[in-house]
Amino acid sequence: MESTNLIITLVLLFLLPSLILVRKAANRKTKMNLPPGPWKLPIIGNLHHLVAAGHPHQALHNLARSHGPVMLLRVGEIDAVVVSSCEAAQEVMQTQDANFGTRPKMSLSDTLFYGGTDILYSEGVYWRQLRRICNTYLFSPGRVSSFASIRREEVLSMLRAFCKESFDRTPVNVHNKLAELVNNVICRAAFRERCKSQERLLEITKQIIELGSRFGFSDAFPTLSWLDVKRRRTVETIHRDLDMIVDDTIKEHLKVRKEQNGVDDQIEDLADALIKAKEQGDLEVPLTLDNIKAVMLDVFIGGTGTSLSTLECVMSELMRHPTVMAKAQTEVRQAMREKTHIDENTLLELSYLKLVIKETLRLHPPGPLLPRLCKETCKLHGYTIPSGTLVLINAWALGRDPRYWTDANEFKPERFEQVGVDFRGQNFEFVPFGAGRRICPGLHYSTVLMEMALAHILLHFDWELPDGIGKHDLAMPLCLVPILNIPLPDF
Repeated sequence: MESTNLIITLVLLFLLPSLILVRKAANRKTKMNLPPGPWKLPIIGNLHHLVAAGHPHQALHNLARSHGPVMLLRVGEIDAVVVSSCEAAQEVMQTQDANFGTRPKMSLSDTLFYGGTDILYSEGVYWRQLRRICNTYLFSPGRVSSFASIRREEVLSMLRAFCKESFDRTPVNVHNKLAELVNNVICRAAFRERCKSQERLLEITKQIIELGSRFGFSDAFPTLSWLDVKRRRTVETIHRDLDMIVDDTIKEHLKVRKEQNGVDDQIEDLADALIKAKEQGDLEVPLTLDNIKAVMLDVFIGGTGTSLSTLECVMSELMRHPTVMAKAQTEVRQAMREKTHIDENTLLELSYLKLVIKETLRLHPPGPLLPRLCKETCKLHGYTIPSGTLVLINAWALGRDPRYWTDANEFKPERFEQVGVDFRGQNFEFVPFGAGRRICPGLHYSTVLMEMALAHILLHFDWELPDGIGKHDLAMPLCLVPILNIPLPDF
């Protein structure tokens, strides 16, 4: 009997602090009119809802069905508000963009991007001057047009690789070929030449995307991040390798500038512009060498990952929907009847291909969760959002909201013929590149590259699934069988 009483006493002593914390949290929630949310466990909060799910954005979408379009979660030590409606997303990214215009710094960004001093995670005057330099020398419409010859050369190189495989009708790793294309174009556009350590860079890009797609222990429990030894070692190894890659690129540019000895002071690429800005020291916030490296990593990683994931998803959807594939191929081949090669003007004629890309971005946004930080306590959709709260806009859920999309989970490019919706940040049910001041600066650059690559792929090749693989069995990385239909040009 005494032992039973002792056990009961110990259990109550263990549960009492947790019950007190839950009661305090409930009182705080009622008093401040915080958003609703699912039940929480002591210490870990709602982390179990995310860890158990394969994809956090899908888990959050399912939770929002029960708890509403503005939902509060406790992820370890962090308060997170999940936005899953067009109206609330517009409040965050337009109406109150100034208050939600900062990206939260995570453990991954601090280590990889030199304290978060890249474009993605910086803010204020420093962020504006970096964005201005990148827009001027890489992402402006004029600069994007000037890279046309680079795009043509690299697309042809990819087509030749496909052509070699087509003679034997053997499966080719489409993912790898697309990755090489996208990386070659961004590196030549931003830094004059292909990356000499491309294989390692692409491997790292994949690792970073995987690490960034889920909540890490260090992000959920920042005060206990020192316990996350394995993840920290992995990230530090990645950072060392990336540092060597960007350091080599910078040294090459410094060597060329020294050889020119001031005779030719023309800025040729983004790296030149950043180096010159550092040397002149006339920016409001001076640049350091680490700042330049952080921006270059944004270009290396972000410039590859976004376009690559979308291109691969487009090809997957086309293989699953042969009618759409045939329609897109017919459009491209008819547009090319009296032409020798596809140029930027030809792309303007490919209206259906643009619809295919739009529909792919709707179903598979490259960044399914768009993170923001609430700087000052405010009201959102009628609820109080405390200062310092992490805000996640679920772009994946917005693109599948049945209030705005008929047959929301179906792949139907034709839907955009009837709906004047675009992805440039004005339609908040469709924000694959974000919106507001944090919209992806490389949106136009990425779109042109994707259109050019897909147009050539559909023009010259028919595509088959490998033996034993059904259209619903497709998995990443994507492997397909290319069949040459129209011979390659000699441009």
